[in-house]
Amino acid sequence: MQAALTWPVWKHPINLGVVGSLLTLSELQREQPNRLELDSFGVVAAYRCNRVMTSTYYANFTPSRRVA
Repeated sequence: MQAALTWPVWKHPINLGVVGSLLTLSELQREQPNRLELDSFGVVAAYRCNRVMTSTYYANFTPSRRVA
């Protein structure tokens, strides 16, 4: 399994506590998140990039792609 970073994009202003809740949604960790379920949280899109180890000590991220 490759390390990945997934983040939501929401449509209305939210506070820091809500941001923390959105970042920990289990739905975002699915291979293909359910758009309807994310929409119920106000999330209009989700993006993901993979972490790629370029050497023993350094890593890069792949270009992001929309997953929901």
